[in-house]
Amino acid sequence: MTLQTSLRRLCTPAVLSRARRLAASGDALHRRRCRYEGEETVLDASVDSSSSWDGPHRPQVVVDEQRGEVTYFECDCAAARGANKPCKHAAALVWDFCEHPDNYVGYDASGHMRTSRAVTRLIERASQPVAVVSGSTTEPRPGTVNVELTLAYEAGFGARFRLVGAQGGYVMKSISDFVASVEAEAYASYGKRLSFVHVPEAFTPQGRSVVEFLVRAVRNRRAYAFDRAVGAGPLGTNGAPQREMHLSSVELWELVGIYTGALVGFENRSASAQDGRVQCDLRVVEEDPELGFALEPLEGGAYELVRRGDAQFVVSGGNVLAWDDRMLYRCSRDFSRSVAALGDVLSSGSERLVVAERDVQTFVAVALPLLEHAARTEVPTALDSLRPEPCELEFYLDRIERGITCEG
Repeated sequence: MTLQTSLRRLCTPAVLSRARRLAASGDALHRRRCRYEGEETVLDASVDSSSSWDGPHRPQVVVDEQRGEVTYFECDCAAARGANKPCKHAAALVWDFCEHPDNYVGYDASGHMRTSRAVTRLIERASQPVAVVSGSTTEPRPGTVNVELTLAYEAGFGARFRLVGAQGGYVMKSISDFVASVEAEAYASYGKRLSFVHVPEAFTPQGRSVVEFLVRAVRNRRAYAFDRAVGAGPLGTNGAPQREMHLSSVELWELVGIYTGALVGFENRSASAQDGRVQCDLRVVEEDPELGFALEPLEGGAYELVRRGDAQFVVSGGNVLAWDDRMLYRCSRDFSRSVAALGDVLSSGSERLVVAERDVQTFVAVALPLLEHAARTEVPTALDSLRPEPCELEFYLDRIERGITCEG
């Protein structure tokens, strides 16, 4: 066993993930020292605190390098008081020592022969299963874990996920805990039918893309929460998303793109949904939905703008998503540019789109060209006379003794 393997057994995935980030930062550990007491190695260092008021912490750890075991740990931080597991500062100390032993004053490579880092990593990877473990008789198979998506739409979009293996699937109850397991490459069990080590090789190609997306998204939220000093809220403690992640426009576009060609769950919670909520499975396609308009006359010289087609539209960050009862459309750039100006019209839901008589001339002159550019539009011939006539501007310049004159 290696010291890093010993840490994985002692620490929770979340603590180990934070410890590895501290060790990887390169400037969080100072005054690293190492001394030998018989067969054991004593490590201590000064580790920066994540809060400015708490000051640096002084963890001390005793390890048996030959056996690859952490035998003692302590720290002056609040998390270590009365705890029976290493805090992130003590774990970071061990991890940093494994990666950079030469940085420790007093380190003697000849006194304690250590396995090189490359070989240690090979042993770690080879000694752990890399895919689904179902019961006690199913052989682990790499690349079998997929991540299914459900999108929820109300005022904006939220995302929920489900982990699925060969023997079954489970809802991802905490996105932040899942990401912590991925960052720590930890073994985690979701139930009798799904337990695996969270390494990239465990996931399908689509699953790996989703995992990479989630890791970036959670890290961004952690950084935002830290910068803004955000506590518990809809994203969870310290800004970390739990069961559902609220998506920015950029995140929504990227995430839907990962599932192109696949089915995703869709839940419409908006006011336009019948019975308050509609749930279905939609196939993600890189296509533009059918869209058309018709101007139909009403009494008193008014007109109603009627939309043709069943798709509902959302303009998000310059991109357009649409859906009907079968497809989730990731619209083309040209289509998105054309319909972006129609945002209010496309998202009007069940509201009637009426043009009063006094506004018909302005509508035909200004808004109708936008509609006709975006989609096929049926217009009564009676309105053709209201279309603005194209004109040409002519200017005449003449030079005189004291300057130049211009007539239009």
